Amino acid sequence: MLAWRAPTLGELCRYYPTGGLSGKGVPHGTLYGHTFITTATSRRLVANLDAIPKGPSRTVFHCPAGFGTHDVLWFGSPDGRMLEVLATIDACPLFTNGAYTARDFSPGFATYLRIVNRLVPPQHQHRSR
Repeated sequence: MLAWRAPTLGELCRYYPTGGLSGKGVPHGTLYGHTFITTATSRRLVANLDAIPKGPSRTVFHCPAGFGTHDVLWFGSPDGRMLEVLATIDACPLFTNGAYTARDFSPGFATYLRIVNRLVPPQHQHRSR
């Protein structure tokens, strides 16, 4: 399980990209968006994250088209604890809380993208001239 079933709140930070285009004026690893997430939306996100199949734990996994687009999510529990989930959302989706990892193109992943793209719209990287 990636997160608690009934989080009380959430927070999302979206970073673009840590790899990819390079050159003058192309920022890497930049925070492009941040938002606090309501309890209802946090619970929708958690339900969709839990619908993403657990990835194989001992398989070599290579994503040559990955440019390093990351979401960092925090979910709060009723007792005040926070749980961090790292989401790599470009070429090969990967979600982990450190103890559990899910990775797969699935309806849960597609719904996750729809929800977070509304919260923090994707940015497009432009090559400087």
